[in-house]
Amino acid sequence: MTEFTPGPWASHEHTQTDTYTIYVAGRNWESWGIAHIGYTKEDKANARLIAAAPDLLEALTEYIRLFEAHCITNHSTDDKDFTGYLAEKARAAIAKATGEE
Repeated sequence: MTEFTPGPWASHEHTQTDTYTIYVAGRNWESWGIAHIGYTKEDKANARLIAAAPDLLEALTEYIRLFEAHCITNHSTDDKDFTGYLAEKARAAIAKATGEE
């Protein structure tokens, strides 16, 4: 898995410069910016999405782990067939996020 800056990530609005910064909260109350974007309504939504990326990746990874464990434990092809397309979408998103496409 590609290493990324661990979270938590958050976004902050800069009204003076009309930008948003996605930043990482570090130790000892330090933080540093990892991205700066514009100041439109769409940019605000993008900032929130970028800030949520590590949490989304963690949730999808956990989902896949539990899904595969359930299917293996229950030897259920019905479950795999029923939700397999969701699992494939989740795997593709994980691969995109980790650079393993």
